[in-house]
Amino acid sequence: MCGISGIFSNNHNIEETVRKFNSTLFHRGPNVSSFYLDKNHNFGMGHTRLSIIDLSANGNQPMMSDNKQWVLSYNGEIYNHLEIRLKISKKLNNSKINWKSTSDTETLLKSIEIFGFENALQMLEGMFAIAIYNLNKNELYLARDRMGEKPLYFYHGYQNFIFGSEMSIFKDVKNLKLNLNIQSLSEFLKIGYIKSPNTIYENVFKLEPGTFLKISKNFNVIEKKKYWDLKNIISTHEKSRQNIFKDIKNEKELLKDILEKTVIKQSVSDVKIGTFLSGGIDSALITGILAKHSRKKIKTFTVGFLNKNFDESNQAKKISEHLNTEHYTYNISSNDLLETVYRLDEIYSEPFADSSQIPTYLISKLMKKEATVILSGDGGDELFGGYNRYIYLKKIKFLSRFLPKYLIKYFNQLIEILPSYIIDNLFLYAGTKNFTYKFKKLLRLVNSKTNDEIFEKMKSINLEVPNILNASFVDKKSYLDNDIINLKNPEEQFMYEDQIDYLSDDILCKVDRATMHNSIESRSPFLDHKVVEHSWKIPLNFKISNNSGKIILKEILNEFVPKKLLSNSKSGFSLPLAELMKTTLKPFIEDTIFFASKNSNFININEFKNLWEIHKSGKRNLAEELWPIIVFLNWSKKNI
Repeated sequence: MCGISGIFSNNHNIEETVRKFNSTLFHRGPNVSSFYLDKNHNFGMGHTRLSIIDLSANGNQPMMSDNKQWVLSYNGEIYNHLEIRLKISKKLNNSKINWKSTSDTETLLKSIEIFGFENALQMLEGMFAIAIYNLNKNELYLARDRMGEKPLYFYHGYQNFIFGSEMSIFKDVKNLKLNLNIQSLSEFLKIGYIKSPNTIYENVFKLEPGTFLKISKNFNVIEKKKYWDLKNIISTHEKSRQNIFKDIKNEKELLKDILEKTVIKQSVSDVKIGTFLSGGIDSALITGILAKHSRKKIKTFTVGFLNKNFDESNQAKKISEHLNTEHYTYNISSNDLLETVYRLDEIYSEPFADSSQIPTYLISKLMKKEATVILSGDGGDELFGGYNRYIYLKKIKFLSRFLPKYLIKYFNQLIEILPSYIIDNLFLYAGTKNFTYKFKKLLRLVNSKTNDEIFEKMKSINLEVPNILNASFVDKKSYLDNDIINLKNPEEQFMYEDQIDYLSDDILCKVDRATMHNSIESRSPFLDHKVVEHSWKIPLNFKISNNSGKIILKEILNEFVPKKLLSNSKSGFSLPLAELMKTTLKPFIEDTIFFASKNSNFININEFKNLWEIHKSGKRNLAEELWPIIVFLNWSKKNI
């Protein structure tokens, strides 16, 4: 796991710039920092290494191929690299190869040398961001893994082509024009993240998952291509998915076999390994499989909160005791929270407002001394129907058809009059957190006419962006991609759109930056492309049924963990954000408001202050709406 970067430019000192890149990305790879230069063609690329497999210098990058044609700088893990070595040997008629290392980097480089770039990509099972330079043709190739686990940004313009693992590197380039993208800001304030390929800057882009770029010596993008497309996978498996006569026991065994093989592959490491264990289905299943196949007692990690309504550390502890893991619970203090929020702009490098970013970062920071590789349950919800937006979609559509409009209006007025803190506390005793926010969102949903409108409102944090933006142009378009397929089941449609959007740009962004900022590698077995592809063979009723999601995962989990140890309601690593904003995080927010009052040209500060005062008073819970604004204003201090 590493940080990669590079530059094609006629305007800059290449060596000086690449050295700066390495310094900026040091946290992603603190073991070794090195670079490659082709001064004749104004190209250089850097690499900072976090050693995971083959800890020796033989695995260092950038790495040059035996035929002196390719130079590779890559971030990630290739889980099937030993199988690829066998394919290489077979291709060379079983002739003996003088491997210099046991690293997957050398395997990847050799496979590109032998099979060609595109063919090699198709062989890979893993997570990766690849930069490989062809010395003979002076061409650069960039590629990102199929589901977007590893990030890759690039800048194209003003006789420069620049790329890197994080957006922070672009500030290292002198005189680079980084203009704010108002459309991206508008989208961010709606949903809390920015969807690929866009970023907060106009000329900086995210390379989409499953895609590669080819760049010429003249800094032009001469080819952009999808080498793996989820649309094609879904279309291929449609008949299998619609087969209602399938046996769930057989489907369960097929999926369990794939998951077990995936976890075994992803547990290969030359450093200490563990799992995130939040107390829910996904992380418990990954932990159970790893514990079953590990020769050593595995390490598990969770977070605890002083607010017991959000603390599920006891749940995780019971599961760990059953699975006989070496368990660590990290209780997050007020000082931890406050120190972290002041650094969010540094950790995430562009505005990002999923508030679970804070506990995810803190647990990564605290577990560093115990493990360097961590397995997570990310992807389970999106692949197997875990979110409420899938589970309750039919009920929402029913209410939208038959609930009288005057009742919706009445409930909206009532929720505005009654103080949020009173209602929330009443429903908290019944086990429902943030009731007023959820109820307001439900009222918005039942006032919808189409599936697309329901989905957009489900994903949106704040639909009133024009009231908060001081911009002459506000993006009024839906943030949904136009290049999508239309599935028969709206639940599957939502799951598909989450897999190509929310998963990579929110969930995986959150985990990658939080772990890599602490020099930890996170792996997600559910996101192995074989698991993803198989999930689209499974009928919907094996995922969602009777107001319950992840049916088939629960069936598998029953073999590892008793039902009584699993919670019906899980908040993961979420925060009691509404209360924290009025207490622990208040100094941070007040500092942000003070700065913004004098310096913000984009946010309507008077409107923001008004919303903040309403939230502080307890009249309405506006935490979810306010948090993206606060994050952006904090980010803007150092980046605009």
